[in-house]
Amino acid sequence: MPTRRQKGTRFRVWFTTLFAAALAALGVSNAGAQQVTTLIEFTNVWKYDASGADLGREWRSNTFSDVAWPEGRAMFGYEPDAASIVNYNTAMRIVPNTTPFNTPFPQLTTVTTYYFRTRFNFTGTLAGLSLIASNLLDDGMVIHLNGAEVGRLRTPANQIATTQPSAGSPSEGIIEPVVMSNLSAAMREGENLLAVEVHNSTAGSYDMAFGMKLVAVNETPLVITNQPQSQAVTLGDPVTFTVGVEGGPVWYRWQRNGVNLTSTSNSLVISSAQLANIGGYQVICSNVITIVTSSVATLLVLADLNGPTVLSAIADNGFGPRSINIKFSEIMTSASVRNTNNYTVTRLDTTSTVAFTNVLYSSALGALLQLDANDPDWIPYADYVVTINNVIDSRGNVIAPNSTVPVSWANTTNLIRASRSWDFHASAIFEPEVFDQPWFTCAYVPGPWWGQGSGPFYGGLMTSFPCPTLGAPQTITGWQPEPVLYRTTFSYPGDWPAGATLRLKTAADDGLVLYLNGVEVYRYNLLNPGSPVDASTRSSSAVNPASCLTDISIAVTNLKPGSNCLAAVVVQSASASGDADSYFVLELDATVLFAPTLPPEPLPVLQATPLDTNSLRLSWTGGGFALESSTNLDLGPASYPLGPWTPVPKMSNPYLWSLTNGPARFFRLKK
Repeated sequence: MPTRRQKGTRFRVWFTTLFAAALAALGVSNAGAQQVTTLIEFTNVWKYDASGADLGREWRSNTFSDVAWPEGRAMFGYEPDAASIVNYNTAMRIVPNTTPFNTPFPQLTTVTTYYFRTRFNFTGTLAGLSLIASNLLDDGMVIHLNGAEVGRLRTPANQIATTQPSAGSPSEGIIEPVVMSNLSAAMREGENLLAVEVHNSTAGSYDMAFGMKLVAVNETPLVITNQPQSQAVTLGDPVTFTVGVEGGPVWYRWQRNGVNLTSTSNSLVISSAQLANIGGYQVICSNVITIVTSSVATLLVLADLNGPTVLSAIADNGFGPRSINIKFSEIMTSASVRNTNNYTVTRLDTTSTVAFTNVLYSSALGALLQLDANDPDWIPYADYVVTINNVIDSRGNVIAPNSTVPVSWANTTNLIRASRSWDFHASAIFEPEVFDQPWFTCAYVPGPWWGQGSGPFYGGLMTSFPCPTLGAPQTITGWQPEPVLYRTTFSYPGDWPAGATLRLKTAADDGLVLYLNGVEVYRYNLLNPGSPVDASTRSSSAVNPASCLTDISIAVTNLKPGSNCLAAVVVQSASASGDADSYFVLELDATVLFAPTLPPEPLPVLQATPLDTNSLRLSWTGGGFALESSTNLDLGPASYPLGPWTPVPKMSNPYLWSLTNGPARFFRLKK
């Protein structure tokens, strides 16, 4: 059962998320910069009238006497649906020692409108003040402050006691925020009256719910601390402009050349820059106290004149033992990539080349060289290099002549077998504080409430066991609604790099999070990657029986030579029907690509050989150097490194240049 400390932590996380979401709905950011004061808690005492009578308008006023009304502690209502009760219960777990309905109402089919009144004190300035009401509600409501309406949900205007709102929240038990501003006429220093009417959406409906938390937010002046920066990017590249602001809350309005854009956050993202995006960008940051405008950042979009580069060449990359998968930095033209004359595969330190029969290509997978099955010069795990020429990207730019890439081979080792011994914690009822401890880190020492056993692990009402190829269940953990924690260690080869691809075979009922050396690396059937797991964490859905996941790949960069630690948390679902089973098994391999080190290329020397009075041949030694030219070096030696230089179209080595092709040019090589 959760402790007060856990609930406090959960509340802080919940309220931060809720408050940010409420402001984001209005295009407001920087929720942490303003002063926030709680005025009404979810368990506040309210006066109420559930008679079904039409109270008119007087009941909203400060002069109305509610002495005869009964009073109770929120939340109020009645709910016959078990799934909805679970949702309300989950929402109310942020408040210690409460039930979903602290003041239950009877099953009333004749009442459409319920009336609630409570009072709170406010001290402070009314300038820049907003109120945020966080509501648990079925179905609609109208909020009155000192007799004046300040907010409503789903209830039409000019409501009376029989007014029916539109249908309620898509999922009952979901917190629904209402933001109220411009309160100078309604809010008072000292005591204030809050009156709320809750309406049922259909005649004869007998389910109803109401609970509210109310906070006051005082805005503070805004100051821009980081201006958006000018940028020059290549056509098709992503662009992000960002502004830094102190104070809050903040409404953001980005503009291009003075015209409003759709972005209302502190960042403006252009996923693929085009010529139409060229211009001056600024952002107006405002709240009711301050309006500040950023400086103008200029965006230049330059034509892509750079050729593609080759990223990797991997032998037997899932396409068969006599294939090489080549990845490029850009999308390529299929015809140039599939031309077998554009590749040479050579064994290092020899002149032996390997024949291949075909080249396939797709933008997602890259080029696939299919090698001749009868060529004896292809030896698995020997050292090879691929030399590439004349392949062209989708914008018509050619790769640097004689570009080379070493051929990588995948090496795989097993790190964890399914029968591995793990420490496990399935005793949340006895040690609830374990979720506040760094249990998933390598330095953590399991205490007396931790058990030990070999996988697979199971507990509760298991009727079938997934992943039979990973073995029969070995260790009973028992079942609990709270997550079950697991820890183990494994050895990683000392001469292998920190970056590798982990390959999983696993099953978990119902959700799973994995931590490698204290860092989350995988999450299954849970939302919000990176969010902490506590006693109340539940999976996104129930999986009965658990799925056997056998093709999971995870790229990691934090493996260590020697001992490493892996931690897992298996999370149950929030099923109202009693999902009382648990299961966990895991087998783990690591795959690392090893490539030979190519000998260093000597610095090339660009040679120009006149062919006749009007033509010139340019040639150089070494591979992977692009030929660039410039027509303007007016600054003399000071401009030689910069130019402006542009890649030579359709470059080759050697390259023929006609002196009649425009003005005089300067040439250089660039890696």
